[in-house]
Amino acid sequence: MLEQEQKLKEKEQRLREKEHTIKNEEQTRRDEGLRLKEEELRIKDKELRQKDKELRLKGDEQSRKDVELKLREEEISRKDQKEQRKKYREQKSKEKEDEKRKEQERIRLKEWEDKFDQEQKQKERRELLKFEKLQQKEKEKEVLKDQNYEEINEKLTSRLENFEIKQTKKN
Repeated sequence: MLEQEQKLKEKEQRLREKEHTIKNEEQTRRDEGLRLKEEELRIKDKELRQKDKELRLKGDEQSRKDVELKLREEEISRKDQKEQRKKYREQKSKEKEDEKRKEQERIRLKEWEDKFDQEQKQKERRELLKFEKLQQKEKEKEVLKDQNYEEINEKLTSRLENFEIKQTKKN
């Protein structure tokens, strides 16, 4: 019995050792699993940090691009405004030139009309003067004619009287 007990104790001892070995192996496997999980977590953490860094870099780059785009848009806007002001000034200048040209044309036309009117008036005066001269000449002719007629008439009357007197004397 003692031997049996001894065997039993040895068996128990072996079983305990086996259990202990199994537990150690399980613990080693768990430790290995934990170590692998920790390694995976470190790798994932490293990847996350890398992705976070990349995202920040992309965010910074996007911010920089946004700022550059905004600056470019402002520059384009300034150029457009400058171009619009230039076009506006050119348009105003052109309008002033056109108005000046139109005013000069109106002045030239007015001067031409005035000159034409003066020439017409002078022409009318000359015509009137010609007409008056012609009338004057006609009157003078009439007067001369009348005078001649009267003179002739007087001469004839005087001759006739003289002739009548002579004729009566003869008779």
